[in-house]
Amino acid sequence: MKRVVAIGTLLMVTLMLLSILSLNTFAYPTPQSPGDLKCQMPVLESQINSQSASLNRQHAVSLALQAITNASEYASYKLTLDSLFDRWSFSVVTCAVNWKSVDPVFLSISPNGSSIFLVVSENPNLNGVQNITQQSAAVKASRSNYNPWSGYEYNVQTSSVDANAQWVIPTASIPAGNPTCYNGNNYECVLAVWVGESVSPGLNGNFAQGGSNSEQSCVQYQYTFVCYSTYNLWYEFSQSGGQVSCAPANPGDTALADMSYYGGTDSIFVTDFSNGQICSTSQSESAPSYEQFIGEIPEWANCIFGYCYSTGSDYLPQFNQFSIEQATINAQPISGISNPNGYQMINGGNLNIQRSGVSYSGSLGAYFTQTWQTSAGT
Repeated sequence: MKRVVAIGTLLMVTLMLLSILSLNTFAYPTPQSPGDLKCQMPVLESQINSQSASLNRQHAVSLALQAITNASEYASYKLTLDSLFDRWSFSVVTCAVNWKSVDPVFLSISPNGSSIFLVVSENPNLNGVQNITQQSAAVKASRSNYNPWSGYEYNVQTSSVDANAQWVIPTASIPAGNPTCYNGNNYECVLAVWVGESVSPGLNGNFAQGGSNSEQSCVQYQYTFVCYSTYNLWYEFSQSGGQVSCAPANPGDTALADMSYYGGTDSIFVTDFSNGQICSTSQSESAPSYEQFIGEIPEWANCIFGYCYSTGSDYLPQFNQFSIEQATINAQPISGISNPNGYQMINGGNLNIQRSGVSYSGSLGAYFTQTWQTSAGT
């Protein structure tokens, strides 16, 4: 998801960096290692489904619309409901889940025609609004002769499907040499790691996906670049206006994405096991036939008054090797599923990420590694 930062003074840049640094100084519990997680997702999801079963989502949307209407700065915006997610936290010691907020998301068209997301965070009992935040909205785009994916895709023909995997969120850094991750031209260095499902191969047709972003962005003040990091969990549906950031994350944390389709509904759970954050969401979609386990450089198009134009892709940040682990489809390790579609990230004649074959081990389950080689060509 694009986050274009406009900074007019060095003071503002300094304050922004101090804020980011302060956010990263919280003492989170010791990260759990993939394959050795005490709080397993079925335990957490069972609590989430039980607590949220009685939520009146129509009332949640109405409450959010009223809050936006009452905010004068959004009075002339045109609103369309994009999605709704719930934010949760859990104890990595007891595995008890705490419902933090209900968050309707609206694709909002400003008077100048630009699109943004307005996210309204509400109390779970719907007795009040916590805050309204903005996110930039950018839909998926594609570039010819460009390969933004590294990973595997499986064709699974079943009436219901569940796919999940976990990984350690990679630490993103500025690649040696160019690019600079300068976002003044709407370019940043972003690695998205995700699990997804779609009707057609290559995430074509209806799709759903959820994962983590590892990002480096730089802003320029006079002749100096000031760079900062952003890490988050996110989800996206094919019918939505783009990636929705739904929870904070940290490099080195263990993340898990669980995608399921049953009875015409795609459900997504994205979890940071290390800081105890979960976001959950669901939406009606067509039955998927393909499941993906991917590292990606996101590609984007911005929309003005409904006209969408490509803004190209982000750059690939530098990172060390990470593994997509415990990867299963309908509880079957993907190492036992034959004939996957393999995607190699090769751009401008450069192999950007070295992707291993899929293997199996007792501690990691079905896994494969992704190793940065170069950002050249991205």
